Amino acid sequence: MVFQSERDWVDWLQKMFEVPIQNLVRTWHEDATIKKHGKRYHLLSVDQFIENVHFRWSWMGPEDVGIKAVVRAVSDILVKGATPTGMWVAVAWPRDRGDDELAAFMRAVADTGRRYHANLLGGDTTRAETFSAAVIVTGTASSRVVLRSTLRPGHRVWVTGPVGWAGLGLALCRWLEQRFSLSPERPLSQAVTEYLQQTGLPQSALSPAGRALRSFFRPALPIRQWEILCRIGTASIDISDGLAADLTRICQASNVAVQLIPRPLRLPLAYRDLARRLGLDPEVTAWTGGEDYQWIVGFHKTARKKVQKFPGHFLGRVVAAETPGLLDPRGHPFKPGGWDVFRGGTSASPESD
Repeated sequence: MVFQSERDWVDWLQKMFEVPIQNLVRTWHEDATIKKHGKRYHLLSVDQFIENVHFRWSWMGPEDVGIKAVVRAVSDILVKGATPTGMWVAVAWPRDRGDDELAAFMRAVADTGRRYHANLLGGDTTRAETFSAAVIVTGTASSRVVLRSTLRPGHRVWVTGPVGWAGLGLALCRWLEQRFSLSPERPLSQAVTEYLQQTGLPQSALSPAGRALRSFFRPALPIRQWEILCRIGTASIDISDGLAADLTRICQASNVAVQLIPRPLRLPLAYRDLARRLGLDPEVTAWTGGEDYQWIVGFHKTARKKVQKFPGHFLGRVVAAETPGLLDPRGHPFKPGGWDVFRGGTSASPESD
C-alpha cells in the first residue's frame, strides 16, 4: 500500500475508521474536530513538533521551541473562529538536555498558551533520545464555526498577511549552517545579528534576513483579523504547509476552484533580493515555503465594503470547476507546491504577469 499524498492518507483513515458520532459537525480534512452541544460548538486539535523534522537545536533554543509548538496548535482553533479554552502537552525531553532547559521550554509553553487564552491544564513528560511534543488545544464558539468546506462560487479569497518569510527563514537556517559551526549550546536564534554580520550580505539584506529568521523561529498569528473572520468569514484554513498547498486543500474540501488574480502576492523588493541571494525563486518560496501561520479566509462577494478594511491580500475569486484546485489568471490549472508528509517538498511557480 502506497499513499500518494496526505489527502489519500486521510481519505483512507476516514473510510476505514469513521463511525457515527452524535453531534459531530466535522473532523476529517479539517483543522480541528468540531462537535455541537445546544448552540455551542466545542473544538479539539492536536499538533506535533519534532526535533530534526520541524527544527534543530542548533537553530532554536528551548523558549523558541515552546513558543512555536503552541502557536502551531492554537492557530488550528483560532482559524475556525473559536476561542481556545485549554491546552495539554505531552513532551519527550532529550536525555542530553538539562532540566533547566525543560523548565524554560515549559514556561514558554505556558506563557504562550496564556496569551491566547489556552491555559496549560496538564499533559505528560518522559525522557527520550530526541525531542518531540504533542500539543492538544480545546476551544469553543458560541454561534458559528468557520469550516474548510464552505467556500462557494462567487466568494472572494484573502490571505491575512505576508507569506514566504518563514520559508525564507528556514532556507537561511540551512544556508548559515553550511557556513558556520552552529551549536545547540548557543543556537542561531540567540545570536542572529552576530551571525548575519559575518555572512558578507550587504547591509540592505541584513534587516530582511533578520525578519525571515524571526518569522521562522517565532511566528505571530494574525489576531487583528480574528474578529472579522468570526463575523463574516465563509471558510478558512491556516497556512502550515505552504500557501499553494493549503489553498488547494480548502478548494478540495469545498469542491471548488480559486482563480487567482494577476500578481496576487506583492512581494517586497527586499524579500526578492534576499531570496535570490540564497539561490531561491522568490515566487516559488512565497507560494510553497510553509509555516507562515497566516490564515486563508473566504468572504461573500456582498461583504466587499467590510472586507476592504481587512488587513491582508486579495488572492482571487471562487469558481465552479470539475477538478477542485487552483487556476491561474487565464483559467489554466495551477499545480500547487508545498509540503506533504507523503511526498515531501515540491515547488511550483504561479502566473505572475
